[in-house]
Amino acid sequence: MSWSAIGYGVFMLSQIAMIMIMTRLAPIEDIGRYGVALSIATIVLTFTNLNLRMGNVTDTTTLFSPGVYVATRILSTALAMAGIAVLSWFFGEDVRAFEIGLIIGVMKCAEAMCDLFYSNYQKAGRMALMARSLVLRGPIAILLFGIVLYLTRDIRIALVSQILVWWSVLLFHDVPQANRLFSLRPDFDFGQIRKLVRESMSLGIAGLLTAIATNAPRLVVAQFLGLTAAGIFTSVAYILQVGTVFATSVTRAIAHRLATLFQAGNSVHYRRLIAKVSGAMGALGVGLFVLALLGGQTILTLAFGAKFADQKTLFALLCMVLSFRLVIAVLQTGLLAQREFVRFARHRFWVAALMVGGCSAGALIWGMIGVGAALLLVSLYQILTLYVLLGQHHPRQSGKEG
Repeated sequence: MSWSAIGYGVFMLSQIAMIMIMTRLAPIEDIGRYGVALSIATIVLTFTNLNLRMGNVTDTTTLFSPGVYVATRILSTALAMAGIAVLSWFFGEDVRAFEIGLIIGVMKCAEAMCDLFYSNYQKAGRMALMARSLVLRGPIAILLFGIVLYLTRDIRIALVSQILVWWSVLLFHDVPQANRLFSLRPDFDFGQIRKLVRESMSLGIAGLLTAIATNAPRLVVAQFLGLTAAGIFTSVAYILQVGTVFATSVTRAIAHRLATLFQAGNSVHYRRLIAKVSGAMGALGVGLFVLALLGGQTILTLAFGAKFADQKTLFALLCMVLSFRLVIAVLQTGLLAQREFVRFARHRFWVAALMVGGCSAGALIWGMIGVGAALLLVSLYQILTLYVLLGQHHPRQSGKEG
């Protein structure tokens, strides 16, 4: 888990730096356009990815060859790019928003391919390779992004520079390294691809609903409160984005172990691992919330400038949401380790519905604070319902309880 934490930690710091650079060098409306574009790309790709990374990691009996996973991801990513283009045109406020949407789409497609290779690193126990890829995609890209944005003051050109770095890392690091571990030549066996898609569709739908729930706040703010408010919310709420990346790094590191324990019937260690990691994540979240309460205004001023200092209440509220989300990530991984994909998809449907409805009502009643309050209530609902779902399916007993 240490290599995973290092890689994602560096990557997270780079993403924070990116937002900090944008708040100082780009118009706040462009940050709003960036937030909307990122939401659209994330929603589309999360669905088309079919969560193949989780499926591959938990595929302990090799139901599908690595080549089938690669071929499926190539086809789904091409489909995603077309969907991103259409939605960016439909939801974009103007031509500039459409252009930013396309650029973000191309960038996130590289990330989608890297994501699948990371699952192979994980299965081979070579997490250092994933950490190196993340480090290459993080600081180098952000350094180039900052220089280009400083020189041009055009967020579109700066994002293109990031595309060049991400695709270079994919083609010249991840593809060669992954091929040394597995035979990753794409296998376009459409019978196998259809079978994999059918098995993973519930994961894809669950991912789509998760992405809608996660990205709904930014889209709602842009729709009801305008691009300036969306820019402010995107910046302040980036703590949630960073927290999600961190939680993902931790939960993906334990996913294979949880799946193995569950399928072996080792219920004691399965539950113990969930309790241990969720407890640590919850403690971290509480610490962040206390820090936000005590020094939120100072943190916002240092990170984004004095114009963000009056958003301290929103920041503290979102840090409380993050403390819940860190625990939610662990509980969701426990459910996915059971390969209870359909139940997980149903749960995500209700979360997405509550998130869209709650954030819309909150924005209309109380602006961005209302959106934050809705996020908090829905997060509490998630924790309670996930605890119930985890308790409904127990590992079969196999004499390995101790």
